[in-house]
Amino acid sequence: MADLMPEPSSLLAAYAAAVDRRDLETLRALFLPDATLTVRRGGGEPEVHRGYEGLADVIEMLGQFEATLHEPSGLVVVWDGGDEASGESVCVAHHVTRGEGNEGSDLILRGRYFDRFARDGRGPWRFVARELRVLWTEKRPVRLPT
Repeated sequence: MADLMPEPSSLLAAYAAAVDRRDLETLRALFLPDATLTVRRGGGEPEVHRGYEGLADVIEMLGQFEATLHEPSGLVVVWDGGDEASGESVCVAHHVTRGEGNEGSDLILRGRYFDRFARDGRGPWRFVARELRVLWTEKRPVRLPT
């Protein structure tokens, strides 16, 4: 996977694909071992997931959904001139739960990510820290394949 990540912008799509597939091994490869993934919802306590164990907790939590679809966009990256960078992007994330038959609901989250990236020399860029600030959510009915 590392060969497919020449710069931080590639990490966003790789993160979305790994999360949506519940692919913990790939997700871990995108983060430094001691990285953090933080979720903030309004003024409440932030939910902080630390290291590879924290990423496993995220994948486990997503298991409650029939499917997810993360759509990152609008990345702006600021390089420090070396092997570190920071970025900001937006994301629309769908979290689908199946009801009876082919009826379900989609919890749609809209948020903004604040990222820090690093690489070791010519190695791949990886997340040092990701912080998702949830801007708003909505719930919609959906029809699912049977």
